Formats: sequence, C-alpha cells, structure tokens
Amino acid sequence: MARFLTWWVTGIFPGCCNQLESLFKSSESRRQNITQWFDKSLAWTGAGAPPAGFVGFEGRTAAQPGTYHERVFPIRLDSLRADGIKNLDLKVERIFPIKPERGINARFSVDLLNATNHTNFSGPNLDPTNTNFGRVTSQRGLSRVIQFNLRVDF
Repeated sequence: MARFLTWWVTGIFPGCCNQLESLFKSSESRRQNITQWFDKSLAWTGAGAPPAGFVGFEGRTAAQPGTYHERVFPIRLDSLRADGIKNLDLKVERIFPIKPERGINARFSVDLLNATNHTNFSGPNLDPTNTNFGRVTSQRGLSRVIQFNLRVDF
C-alpha cells in the first residue's frame, strides 16, 4: 500500500528526531481507535513546564514559536505517513446497433467509482496545540458513485 508523507506544522520538539518513530506508537493507537493515528500524549498540554526527561511536542499555545522564528523541525517525517488511496473503479459498456447500415449506434455504460466503497482517510491533525492532535477527522475522496451514461453515435 502506498503511503504519503505527512506535512508537519511548526512546533517545538525537545528531543532527537530519530526517536520519533518509537514515540508515535502508531500501531498501538490505531489498534484501539482507527481514527487515532498516533499517541496524542506525545504533546505536553499540562500546566507549567514539561517534566524532566519529557520527549515530545510542546502543546501549549502560549509556548509556541512566533512567526518570525526560523523553522528547525523537518516539514515531513518519514516515520509517520498517511494512508494511500485505495480505489477500484469499474466501467461496464454495451453497444446497441440502431441502424448499423448508417453507423448509428447507442452506447450505454455504467461507471462505478470506488466500487468497493472503501473509506480513504486523510492524514492526522499535526498541530500539537489542537485537541484533535494525532486524530484523523476527515476522509479523502468520495464514497461509491454510480453513473449511468447514454451516448448516441451517428
């Protein structure tokens, strides 16, 4: 399955980026709740300074860097990826001759877009100050769409 890199927001992360994959606990979080992409306790949102030895994101709004600060945290993280899109589109077509000697035909087709009606989730919320941090709150693409087409060729 293809997975896409997630775009990360600017934030403060006291720790080493090499530790991120083990800190996310993606598979454990998703096993408990399919919409919780990674462990949201990775962001410190408590009152006061984070405890000694805390490795994670600064989740307090007042402690976020200003817009004039230089970004040092990577924009994309290879250790956290969003789901890819899984679609199966089908088309069934039939040609009905109306007047074959004149080349007049009718084409009737049915298009099944996302025929299996598989839900494709968007990436998780990556803002550590948001209450939905680490949670998937939307889907990418449409649910099943059925189209009927009639075309007359002459």
